[in-house]
Amino acid sequence: MINDPASLLVFVKYPRAGRVKTRLGAEIGLDTAARLYREFAEICVRRFRRLNWADFIIYFDPPEEEATFRAWLGDDLTYWPQPSGDLGERLRRGLERMLETSGRALAVGTDSPDLPLAYLEQAAAALRTHDLAAGPAADGGYYLIGLSRPAPELFEGVPWSTPRVLRVTLEKAAQLGLAVEILPEWYDVDTVEDLKRWERRTTPDTDQ
Repeated sequence: MINDPASLLVFVKYPRAGRVKTRLGAEIGLDTAARLYREFAEICVRRFRRLNWADFIIYFDPPEEEATFRAWLGDDLTYWPQPSGDLGERLRRGLERMLETSGRALAVGTDSPDLPLAYLEQAAAALRTHDLAAGPAADGGYYLIGLSRPAPELFEGVPWSTPRVLRVTLEKAAQLGLAVEILPEWYDVDTVEDLKRWERRTTPDTDQ
């Protein structure tokens, strides 16, 4: 059991057609993809509310629409606007902001609505003794990254949205001498095949 709070940063975009899930939208239609993104985000938020060991923060985009997000996901949550910059810059700044007040900072998205909560707890526990926790995604990226101290170099020069994201990140971690915990692999719902896998799981809102 984890007794001391960690921080969990959840990346969320507002679900407008053409701005979310565009890769999946090319196969199933942008409107359908946006509706799925909305559903996935709502499932993730509902499930993450159960994490009594974590301070839970919605990291939202676009930044000028906080009121819209509060009306959608709940006014009782903490909201931080995403800054400008690429994914690496937004990850770096969000994690560093959390580490100002928390000893363990984790970041996730909403593309894995059935991600086992046990993996999040494993990552938070690992960060008591490790510098970095990473959850490999089946596409070569990662579904989670966590730090127990700032490491800005991890997010520089990473080929985002390619199968090399995790490999390059781990290479950088080795160069920095970071102690790393690798979590079990999971998948993001980015393609029709991913969607079929998710649909076959009849209880996506239940922990595994």
